[in-house]
Parts: sequence; C-alpha cells; structure tokens
Amino acid sequence: MEAKLGLFRTDCEAIISHEKHKEKILKLKRRWLLGLPFSKSDDKKFHKYVVSRFVPESLQRDDDIFYEKVKEYVEEAFGLCNAKREAHIVPDSKLFT
Repeated sequence: MEAKLGLFRTDCEAIISHEKHKEKILKLKRRWLLGLPFSKSDDKKFHKYVVSRFVPESLQRDDDIFYEKVKEYVEEAFGLCNAKREAHIVPDSKLFT
C-alpha cells in the first residue's frame, strides 16, 4: 500500500515532525504577541528582575500606548477574556417613580 501512494514511513514521520515544529513556532509567536514568557523556566528566571524594575510614567510614549492597543486586538483575536467591561447605570430616581 505504501508503494501505491508513493509515501513511505520516513516521509510520514518527516511531515509529522514538520507540522509539530510549525505548531511550536506558532505557539511561541502567540506567547510573544501576548507578552507572555516563552517557558515556565524563563518566568522563574526573570521574575525577580521584572518585579524590581519599573518605568516612570514620563517615559511612556505614543508607541507604548499603540502597543497596548495592539495587545488588546491580539487578545481579542485569540479569544482571551477582556477584563474591561462597560456597565450602563440608570439613575435611581427614574427606576422608582
């Protein structure tokens, strides 16, 4: 049957290996776009450094704000929950009259 299709076991293994590699790269790109660390070990390694560092608000530029907007679009595209919610509040006087 392998001869009829022109595929051999090594070909199938190579295709599967290639697809797994593409999936791994795609996951890494998603993590990078979302601003997440690449692995748990990286998170442990850089946790102290990130917590102890801060950037003054005066150094924030327009492209930093643009980054936040892009990050929101990426999170929305990947289906992550958005913590921001809008609520419509009706004044009490109109409810009980």
